[in-house]
Amino acid sequence: MLKNLVTEFFSASSPLKVSLPSFSPRKEQQTLAVTIAESIEQNKHLVAEAGTGTGKTFAYLVPAILANKKVIISTGTKTLQDQLFYKDLPRIKESTKQKLKTSLLKGRQNYICLHHLEVNAEQLSFSHKASLDKLQLIRRKHKRTKFGETAEIKEIPEDSEVWHAVTSTRDNCLGQECDYYQDCYLNKARKRALEADVIVVNHHLLLADYGLKEEGFGELLPQAELIILDEAHQLPDIATHFYGERLSSRQLLELANDIDLEYLLNAKDMRTLSETCHQLTKAVKDMRIAMGDSGIKQAWQAITHNKLFNASIEKVSSALVDLGQSLELASGRSKALEGLWERYLALKIKFERLTSHSTSDFIHWYETFAQSFIIYQSPLVVREAFQETLIAFDAPCIFTSATLTVNKKFDHYLYQLGLENQATLYVNSPFSFDKQALLYVPRGIPDTKAETYTEKVVDAAIPVIEAAKGRTFFLFTSYYAMNQAAEKLAQLIELPLFIQGTKAKDALLSDFVASGNGVLLATASFWEGVDVPGKALSCVIIDKLPFVAPTDPVYKARAAKMQEEGKQPFFEYALPQAVITLKQGVGRLIRDISDYGVLMLCDPRLIGKNYGEIFMNTLSEYPRTREFSKVVQFLHELED
Repeated sequence: MLKNLVTEFFSASSPLKVSLPSFSPRKEQQTLAVTIAESIEQNKHLVAEAGTGTGKTFAYLVPAILANKKVIISTGTKTLQDQLFYKDLPRIKESTKQKLKTSLLKGRQNYICLHHLEVNAEQLSFSHKASLDKLQLIRRKHKRTKFGETAEIKEIPEDSEVWHAVTSTRDNCLGQECDYYQDCYLNKARKRALEADVIVVNHHLLLADYGLKEEGFGELLPQAELIILDEAHQLPDIATHFYGERLSSRQLLELANDIDLEYLLNAKDMRTLSETCHQLTKAVKDMRIAMGDSGIKQAWQAITHNKLFNASIEKVSSALVDLGQSLELASGRSKALEGLWERYLALKIKFERLTSHSTSDFIHWYETFAQSFIIYQSPLVVREAFQETLIAFDAPCIFTSATLTVNKKFDHYLYQLGLENQATLYVNSPFSFDKQALLYVPRGIPDTKAETYTEKVVDAAIPVIEAAKGRTFFLFTSYYAMNQAAEKLAQLIELPLFIQGTKAKDALLSDFVASGNGVLLATASFWEGVDVPGKALSCVIIDKLPFVAPTDPVYKARAAKMQEEGKQPFFEYALPQAVITLKQGVGRLIRDISDYGVLMLCDPRLIGKNYGEIFMNTLSEYPRTREFSKVVQFLHELED
């Protein structure tokens, strides 16, 4: 029986000791692994929270591999995907002596597109020589990569604009019509996945693959006999994205740009085609200007009374009609133009749909950035749609994360995804937080709405940072607060600062660790999926409790619906979500049994509001203090 095999594997005589000499049996890990094995044998779903340090990854990998089934492992981040595929899976394969084919499959934006690389290398004019140099570097180096992944060319940051020119989207991929189809890196990744016994994907791709948004792997994933969803706390937000619809200004601008490039190649005698492309580009940019400042995130109806904005929509609609007339005439000139005609029709329909009124089951909203915008229709609830997906999976699913519960109760998470009738398991962390950590809530911090709030937080944080000799994560709930703090810290401390956005995430993290005394300032993306064990990180400071902004259009709409149903949206939605997010941020501090450190939570609502105790109960194993002298004493004792 699988249960017996798993029990033996995690015993004192575990074969893991060969490849991992430091391995020792942990009750928590064995409990999780055996329960997962039982769920697989019984063909049932399981929702399991495993505290930091449980050994969660091995606890699900071992039963999954020993079960001898076709397995999909889905994660929330590319970082964990890579760790699973390159580090954890090889180790478990070696220990179990299983001859398995494994495959790593990412979204198409992670693979270099040979068609776009060549077309843009020949035709595209970049405004900066540096961008053109990067494209030529990709052109030279892609043949030396193993899988054709963008991440394999490390000289170019992951957020570089040049990647948009050398990767494909669902809209502009030519599929089997492409001249490079046989050599396509994406197509090769798909073939490897079809032949694999264990496939590592991410949640976006998993949901997209099950028909919610086509990513080109339609018949691949339904063959799975077991699905493991790690970092499962992300699923409600990701499901909100995939069960809805969105249209970005980038999609429209790229359509116009791609048509204009094809005009140069195959329709130079049709000048009107190029002119209508430029007309659409100007109209889309004018629509962005009519939306106002960058950083706006609000309900669609809030802007529909703006005459300038409504006029800009009409201009885009008119430009789309004019472009369509020219493009239809040109569509027979080449396969590429024929594909662009089909893509145009789909985007035109989507634009018309997303700039008109939505149904009551969806939240219609928009978001602005410096030079772009996105229009969304998001579902009010995702539980019914996710249940349909769960049925389509047709396999036992293991949902696991270190942060699924609020005060050890799964109610909030289960309700969001309609999983109330599924089995649950709570496994505590094996770490001794009462000895390894100290929770510090400083005195004298003003109300979070005060103009001087961030300034006072920094004032309180500096002595703690200095006592910890740097080695600090300073986590924020907004970019504005992060930048404000960074500016002040740069003037007041001599320790090296590492600020999110100044470098690619992995490079920034490597530099922080290498410094030995740095302070890393970051927002949401560093609250989870970041692992810095050892002395390189001895302090985590969090500026505010991570509540969703009350002005967030999705939250406002869902809160209004809950109120109509007689529910309390703050206590039943905003508060539990904030607790789960806080647990993620807190989890950065203690990553190993030998780690120690100070957790500083600056938000005075922890003490001043009744609901603060809910957060504090989540951290009940942490000794607490409000005295800075205790922080100094704690750090000195552990250093000694």
